[in-house]
Amino acid sequence: MITFSTTSNKSKHIRKDSCKAKSIIHLVNKETNIENKPNLYINNNTNIINNTIINNFGNERTDYITLDDMIKIFKCSGDNIIPKYIELKHFNKEFPENHNIKYENNKGCLIKNDDRWGLINLEVISNKLFDKNSYELRNYYNNQKSDIEEKIMNIEVLEFIYSRLNYLDLYLNKTLFNNIKNEIKNIIKYNMLF
Repeated sequence: MITFSTTSNKSKHIRKDSCKAKSIIHLVNKETNIENKPNLYINNNTNIINNTIINNFGNERTDYITLDDMIKIFKCSGDNIIPKYIELKHFNKEFPENHNIKYENNKGCLIKNDDRWGLINLEVISNKLFDKNSYELRNYYNNQKSDIEEKIMNIEVLEFIYSRLNYLDLYLNKTLFNNIKNEIKNIIKYNMLF
């Protein structure tokens, strides 16, 4: 968390508009004047960290994912565009409120739904994640197409990205489909953050 020596420095920082999104655990009670009560800030921050609210599965916060993050995923992930997006969205250490999937050894996964944790089969959750996130990525790509094309400017790379976002094509290519689902399962298994 950044602190400022003067309010004019804080105003300059805000005008630069270069702040990165923060997790809800960094939220501070707006009625409290932090600059005059530093000990209250520490106590309040500790309390918020201990009471992190985890979003329900399907209601994840994605406003912190920038166009540059998406370009990086599109360009560098190869066949694993969908799994890398899932990892950024569900297992980002800076946004624990989206950690709504827990892998339970040999039992399956726990997902948070309707403010309760429920057990679900790993195969079922990987299918849901594949379908939902391929749809989200395809919509994002279609909505931001001009900005993405402006930053990538390579037709072959753009065609490759589009082919990896078309889940109908992925379903037809069983080897690629199974590889992507296995990568999703591995991400779930190896990101046991709880």
